[in-house]
Amino acid sequence: MGDSLNILVIHETEYIEKVVFEYQVVPEIWASKGHHVYVIDYPIIWKKKSWYDFGSLKTQYLKNIQRAGKKKGITLIRPGIIKVPGLSRLSA
Repeated sequence: MGDSLNILVIHETEYIEKVVFEYQVVPEIWASKGHHVYVIDYPIIWKKKSWYDFGSLKTQYLKNIQRAGKKKGITLIRPGIIKVPGLSRLSA
């Protein structure tokens, strides 16, 4: 294999919980071809675990996420959010 690329995909919604669409297949095809693919998503489905759960600004890195059944998965980067309606998307 030749040189591999670092590819960044910015995804405006949930990557893991949503139904698999073309926007998930293409990055996983690139990853299966040997490229390093990073996807930044926004968790639209969040719930407070308690009254005092306001989220975290810590970024999560989830490796080898596979939704499309390809050989290799992507690295999902999920920014921290403040779990307050209206502020959650802005904080991410």
